[in-house]
Amino acid sequence: MDELLGLLRIHVKRGVNLAIRDVSTSDPYVVVKMDKQRLKTRVIKKDINPEWNEDLTLSVTDPSAPVILTVYDHDTFSMDDKMGDAELDISPYIEAVKMQVEDLPNGTIITRIHPCRQNCLAEESCVVFENGKVLQDVVLRLRHVESGELELQLEWIDLPGAKGLGIRSGTVPTPLVVGMGAACEVAKNEMDYDEKRISSLQQRLLNGIREKLDGVVVNGSLERRYVGNLNLSFAYVEGESLLTGLKEVAVSSGSACTSASLEPSYVLRALGVEEDMAHTSIRFGIGRFTTEAEIDRAVKLTVQQVEKLREMSPLYEMVKEGINIKDIQWAQH
Repeated sequence: MDELLGLLRIHVKRGVNLAIRDVSTSDPYVVVKMDKQRLKTRVIKKDINPEWNEDLTLSVTDPSAPVILTVYDHDTFSMDDKMGDAELDISPYIEAVKMQVEDLPNGTIITRIHPCRQNCLAEESCVVFENGKVLQDVVLRLRHVESGELELQLEWIDLPGAKGLGIRSGTVPTPLVVGMGAACEVAKNEMDYDEKRISSLQQRLLNGIREKLDGVVVNGSLERRYVGNLNLSFAYVEGESLLTGLKEVAVSSGSACTSASLEPSYVLRALGVEEDMAHTSIRFGIGRFTTEAEIDRAVKLTVQQVEKLREMSPLYEMVKEGINIKDIQWAQH
């Protein structure tokens, strides 16, 4: 039998714009499943915007197991109709609980989870420290249905005698702890040197590209940034096409959490980067083991690929001829 880690209280707040399954309304209720557990809310009659405000509590033995929520329309004389479902990954919340934060200011955001194709989030979900508790408010978009969202709140409950999410005494591998401490000491002693060296490599990369190419924009501040990150936009070049041509260089056109989306980075858009330039962005990462030769190789390959793509770009040709493409009235088809 798996060891009990603790309890997960799911506060089912309400449904929004649920699908109609009867003539003009529905009688919805929610079924929550995790592993072999199955819980459900009460039925609310004739309401597609129901407010349940019910607590459903699950026993957690595997924090990686997803929570499946399904909305049904209750029928008296036939099988209940399904009104959509959603899957909730609780692992980011569990990781936040494991941090065992205390004495944080009320309302402190511990972590943010962004909506993407790998989850059912309808909007950004934040894990917050509130009134001495770690809570996560969630809005889920229902799948396999024309409309509908569920609003929830997660709360972790420790149980006396349960294994819990913390680390018990006696389970820590002493040699690894000593090794980690020594590694941290070395890293701290070398931190200033590494920062200066990586900053020099970042400047070498930027200067090398800008010496050969025009229309190169640095996204974000050059002063207030992590020195191992350089995010550049190349005007009149599509980022994904550039990425395809840079197979020898480990670069990215977006963050890991939005890797399945072709939409421009929401971070760059929030920084005020225009959509067309956000689409051209490439992120270079520089580490303590990166060499000058690797930087020079990255510069050479990047310049070659950008020049190649711009040769095929009618927009770039128009700009070189002095045409202001922002003044052009494009025909819509």
